[in-house]
Amino acid sequence: MKIKSLALAVTLAFAASGALADDQSLTVDLVPVDADTFTANFSVTHLESGIFVDSIVFRLPPPFLSTVGNGAVSFTSVSGPVELVVATLTSANGDELAATDSFTNIAIPSTLSFMNGLLPISLTVLGFAGDAFAEVTELTTVYRGSFTYDTAAVAAIPEPETYALMLAGLAGLGYVARRRKAKARAEEALA
Repeated sequence: MKIKSLALAVTLAFAASGALADDQSLTVDLVPVDADTFTANFSVTHLESGIFVDSIVFRLPPPFLSTVGNGAVSFTSVSGPVELVVATLTSANGDELAATDSFTNIAIPSTLSFMNGLLPISLTVLGFAGDAFAEVTELTTVYRGSFTYDTAAVAAIPEPETYALMLAGLAGLGYVARRRKAKARAEEALA
């Protein structure tokens, strides 16, 4: 599970480095673009060098609190010496929705997408400002991004009964095809 990998990376980072940047926690309210789409921009500033783990929580306005949707977070620009390494999106129920594939730098610009998420959704970003393993120094680094959430294009998730009915239908088609083939062989043998 990628959350465990992220936790291991953070633990190793703490053990390996005495220089830890100031972790940031933000809560960002989404604003409606139209009836089904919501968006928000975010900006995170670090004033010290070192490794950081930032947490950004995205939430919908009250009438839409429990709306399931598809979304994406895009990292759009970086200012100062900052490297983003891993990003993970986690749904309100604790399910990991999307994460970067490996511990490599996140390309800017880049997008992390998910389907069927329930807000609030938290974005966790592991990265470092300046030199990750040097002594803490003052500096100013900024990374920015945008979050888009669409409730109109939610993909349906089939229930187990749907799969059972589909398998029963396929079995029925197989039975009919087998009977026709046997009947054709019998007629061919009589002719």
